[in-house]
Amino acid sequence: MAAVREEVVSEIQTWSKHKDIRDMLNDVHVRYPSDAVDAVDLRLDRSCGFDAIKASYKKALLKIHPDKHDQSDVQAYVRATEMFKVVHAAFVKLKAQSTGTGAVGKRGSM
Repeated sequence: MAAVREEVVSEIQTWSKHKDIRDMLNDVHVRYPSDAVDAVDLRLDRSCGFDAIKASYKKALLKIHPDKHDQSDVQAYVRATEMFKVVHAAFVKLKAQSTGTGAVGKRGSM
């Protein structure tokens, strides 16, 4: 299990490096191939606002949340756990920027 975990963690970290939350949500179906993740459902364009990102983020979390996956499939469970962590961390970063004076600007206007 440790080898599987290391491999998946490395893959997800490489995938998420230098991506913002929009890129992750647009690309989650590639890293998390599953019938549960519909690419069209999560698509965001670069000009979308905070509320659109938040809605897509919530949809993604419902689909990739580790509790939604069978723990007997170790690779799928670890992948769900790691995807959940990086997508959540990216959203928390965006939320912090949108409420402060970060690069994102005011809420809803990006």
